[in-house]
Amino acid sequence: MLGFFSSKKDEKPDRLLKLMLKNHDRVTISHNGVVRVNLENEDVKKEIQKHIDKLKELDELEKYAV
Repeated sequence: MLGFFSSKKDEKPDRLLKLMLKNHDRVTISHNGVVRVNLENEDVKKEIQKHIDKLKELDELEKYAV
């Protein structure tokens, strides 16, 4: 069974808090729940570029599809 299905309900807030603390310099969550990505953060820039590069690879593969 996949790990995210087996977690207990009361562990979810702790998991969310841990993720928020780990990524505090990458994202900002406002009081009304709006999530903003910090585009000045180098790790964020690298991650976005990685995803763009993967999308380009898919576009290249599509050219050769039958």
